[in-house]
Amino acid sequence: MLEAKEQKNIIDSQKDSSEIDCVKDLLNQIGHSSMIFRTYPRTNQIYLKSVQNLSQKFAEYFEQDEELLLSVEQYDILFNDQKVYSETNPSRSMALKLYRDGVRRLRFLRGCQ
Repeated sequence: MLEAKEQKNIIDSQKDSSEIDCVKDLLNQIGHSSMIFRTYPRTNQIYLKSVQNLSQKFAEYFEQDEELLLSVEQYDILFNDQKVYSETNPSRSMALKLYRDGVRRLRFLRGCQ
């Protein structure tokens, strides 16, 4: 009985780790795409490829879950109370930009465009 419970805990831990890695990848892609969107026109191939990559990262997450709920702190973004993004440089911090605008939570739902 104990072995089965331990195996379930290990599986849950691996799932959590995989989900956290997926969210980190997604946030990195959002940051990367944000820079590209400010630099290139919408018809540029680099811009279009970035849109495609960002859509793919969201699709990968939504294969696992129906919603993505993130908490925003001054320099950090958290997922399930775990830090998935941190940047203390004010000019580069996606979290700080959101935080200064009063955003404390981000919620993405499967199917959002």
